[in-house]
Amino acid sequence: MAAMQELSKFYSDDEKRTATVYKVLGESELTFASSVKNSSGSTFVAYFSSLTDAEDFSEDWVMTNE
Repeated sequence: MAAMQELSKFYSDDEKRTATVYKVLGESELTFASSVKNSSGSTFVAYFSSLTDAEDFSEDWVMTNE
């Protein structure tokens, strides 16, 4: 598993949905990751080539109603 550095964190208003943006160290492509968790506790990771895309996805994730 690649080393990661946490860059930012997002929370929904009720704090049940979270998203954390990481810089994936030592990678040449898809160098940013967004780890998201929904209100039931399920998590997944999406990879991006730009910080802006990762943060936009993360912010949208926590603001979307389930």
